[in-house]
Amino acid sequence: MLGESLPSGVVRPGHRLERFTDTGREVRLEFAGGSTAEADVLIGADGAHSLVRRTLAGPDTAVFSGQSALRGVVARDQVPALPGDTLLVWAGPDARMLVYPVRGGEFLTFVAVVPDPRRRLESWSARGEPDELAARFDGWNPDVKSLVAAVRETRRWALYDREPLARWSSGAVTLLGDAAHPMLPHHGQGVSQAVEDAAVLAHCLDAPARVASSSAARRGLIADALDAYDGVRRPHTTRVQLGSRGGGSQRLRPEEDGGESTGTMSSLVRDVSWIQRHDAEAGLPPLPPAPH
Repeated sequence: MLGESLPSGVVRPGHRLERFTDTGREVRLEFAGGSTAEADVLIGADGAHSLVRRTLAGPDTAVFSGQSALRGVVARDQVPALPGDTLLVWAGPDARMLVYPVRGGEFLTFVAVVPDPRRRLESWSARGEPDELAARFDGWNPDVKSLVAAVRETRRWALYDREPLARWSSGAVTLLGDAAHPMLPHHGQGVSQAVEDAAVLAHCLDAPARVASSSAARRGLIADALDAYDGVRRPHTTRVQLGSRGGGSQRLRPEEDGGESTGTMSSLVRDVSWIQRHDAEAGLPPLPPAPH
């Protein structure tokens, strides 16, 4: 849908970036297969394994949380006792099950966060085993057991992130989304933060976009724009990124020996309310006047 909203030829799929060079006048791109291109700005939106990030900041080490998320979908008619319009969360001592409707309630999607300390394959789509899922939730709430009994296919997402970067931008190159701030899913903010990044970056690039591409002034405006974008977005996403490590449903624990639980659904709402209230537009930096 996003691609269809753009003019023909703007999106060119099938190009895997292998290296780039910022010459000081333009960014030269080299792709697998030998094709090349030149650009005024390179925005590395190439995911958690970003080549652009590694080139800018050097090699990094993925930080493993010790957990995996087992995911999948179940047809709603296979679990008629579960509502088709509600987010459900069950918390155990060391695991959680989150279920919510998709496709208008026709299906329920589930995310089971479980300890998985020996898992080392960093993948969000590795094949899981329904029998393992059922075994992990044996003895849980009957609704959970009915759900996992209906699962025919599941995927395993080993939960990794990376340490926040000290800088995203250099010259005419910057980062966006998971390439800039790969985070754990416990705040549900991966896509949301990428969209906010894009909105702020588009604003910052407005001034250089109004200057002729051959102008030396344009190059300076681009560098200033990317610095402004970095300065606005990076502190905020760093806070979200680090907060995701201990936030979300991880705060929920069942009651033990009749005592009080250590987290409630209302506490989860408060945990992310500051993120939901954040107004990316309100924090936009002022635009410099474009030279004529």
